[in-house]
Amino acid sequence: MKRSPLIFLATLLLLPLESYAGGPIYSRYGIGDLRLFGSSRSYAMGGTSIGLTGSGFINRTNPAGNAEIAFTRFSGSFEYQNVTSADPSGDVNFSRGEFQAVAVAIPIARSRGAVLTLSASPLSSVSYKVQETDAWMGITSRQTFLGNGGLSRFSIGSSYGIDSTIIVGLQLNYLFGRIGQTVMIDFDDPLYTDNELRYSDFYRAVNVTLGAVYSISKSTTIGATVGTPAHFSIKNENLISSDGFLDTVTTADRSLRWPLSYGVGFSSLLNNRYVLAGDLTVQEWSRADFQAYREVSYRNSVRAGLGLEIQPVRGASGYWANTFYRFGAGFHQTYLMMKGEPINEYFVTGGIGLPIGPDARLNLGIQAGIRGTTSNALQRDTFVRLGLTFSASEEWFLSFEEE
Repeated sequence: MKRSPLIFLATLLLLPLESYAGGPIYSRYGIGDLRLFGSSRSYAMGGTSIGLTGSGFINRTNPAGNAEIAFTRFSGSFEYQNVTSADPSGDVNFSRGEFQAVAVAIPIARSRGAVLTLSASPLSSVSYKVQETDAWMGITSRQTFLGNGGLSRFSIGSSYGIDSTIIVGLQLNYLFGRIGQTVMIDFDDPLYTDNELRYSDFYRAVNVTLGAVYSISKSTTIGATVGTPAHFSIKNENLISSDGFLDTVTTADRSLRWPLSYGVGFSSLLNNRYVLAGDLTVQEWSRADFQAYREVSYRNSVRAGLGLEIQPVRGASGYWANTFYRFGAGFHQTYLMMKGEPINEYFVTGGIGLPIGPDARLNLGIQAGIRGTTSNALQRDTFVRLGLTFSASEEWFLSFEEE
């Protein structure tokens, strides 16, 4: 009779992984890697967006930042990333491309800066594959750990002008998605059956983003955002199979707290051509009740960025003279601590906005940086991300006099 050590299998889910064969292992913890996309403009400007305003882009971070949009605007974004993950035993490279965001902004009352926005985008991603050979209580096994899925966000919001200097905004966010983990165990000892555990969580929650923009002068604005806490309703499903046959199915319901976030930012137009912007955002992940892992703890995340945009000279002729140029740098203190080591991210950015029509642009952005450390047998990721966004506007809901 073959033995099926299910306790051993369940224990593996709670252990930190140290040997890597593909994918950033940090996405295993919490709700995965957070993917916060403010706009194609902010992507190339160090991630800054809270204090940015303008008619040529859709601000998905601060709903108050869309008040200047005069005509219906569309945007769609795609991202490709290449990551080299290294630990003391070596390194591995992988790449992937995926949808980044789609959004539409519709002016409702231009005189009051009322603009309705609809958007959809990934909120987090989980993608890793790890293979190990281990011995536990004299049992030698080959273990494969897989993770996939992530959370998404669908949002509807609006801006509104209190007066000529103060704009407020509100955005309702529906958060949803599935995160799956799989552990496959192959035993050398024929007395033990090979096992597979599939662990799936289905998430649902609603929260609100509040935003405001204040114009200190014609050239300088400051902005602020608050993301309200929420509680995820999570349906969990576990499937355990032995030698390819379904053995056990269990389901359970639980909840997870989505924490409060708050941020401030500014933007300033210099010499009618140069836009300088900065952001600082905090989210209280130390209050989240994530699943506990040995030697893994959670802390508040902090994002900071600084960006510069060089705008075309008004009336300039020539294709490249009408191109936007963007640069920036950013820092992300992720919510992860592993073996007492902070998992931080540092990156630089750049990009261009290419004119492809009367009010349409193809925005190209790049982010390059590092995350994590190889200290204490951890993993350091070196990444390059390429973003491509098409953005255009169209006149809708215009009234014409009859002849």
